[in-house]
Amino acid sequence: MIVQDKGESHWQNKENSQNLAKQKQIKQILKAKRKPQGRIINDSDFEKFLLVRYGLTLKKKLSLEVRESVQRFLQQWILVGQDQQVWSVESMLPQVIKQLNVTLPWQFYRQIADNFSEFQAFLQRELKAVPLKNRKSLVDELSDSDVNEIIAGQLAANTFIATMGGNQELLQKVTQDQLEDVLASFSQDEAINWDKVSDIFEPMGFEIPANLDIPTKKWLQLMSEK
Repeated sequence: MIVQDKGESHWQNKENSQNLAKQKQIKQILKAKRKPQGRIINDSDFEKFLLVRYGLTLKKKLSLEVRESVQRFLQQWILVGQDQQVWSVESMLPQVIKQLNVTLPWQFYRQIADNFSEFQAFLQRELKAVPLKNRKSLVDELSDSDVNEIIAGQLAANTFIATMGGNQELLQKVTQDQLEDVLASFSQDEAINWDKVSDIFEPMGFEIPANLDIPTKKWLQLMSEK
């Protein structure tokens, strides 16, 4: 929902209440899991803890329209990396977006590309601070141009997935040259040409699956209409 200027005070009060609740939630987790050697949480609380930290830090710095997207992206990131002690951004970014592929509209990828540097800084700051017995660490980072190249590559693959309806037999016939031609059309001066991306995906439209929950449907609808 877009909040108008006249409702800013109400929104701010709501944000403050949510932040207090999240701070209380972290304290409860730490209190319940505290051990003689210091404050430690169970591995099962890792996702919850990191999502709370997102709500208290990065979320407040993002525009209203991208907060949900970045949070869901973080959830997918946690799902991919939850069993890994060492997180490599270079390795994990392709894995995460490959799993998402065409289940999300192209606008989602634009939101992630535009906000990835902030997302990466959040991981660098917060991952090592999660009080696990065996703490996780981030071992590398990607430049904006590297991120754009990886995301553009997935968007190129998504054009074939979408146009071929996910038919694996047809997808197997797609050549590397075909992929690189589409990738080249999406790339411009180490950035992504979003007008070209839009030209490809807009005519195909985006169908929201009927079996999704209502909040997810609303999120996808608002995003796909941008």
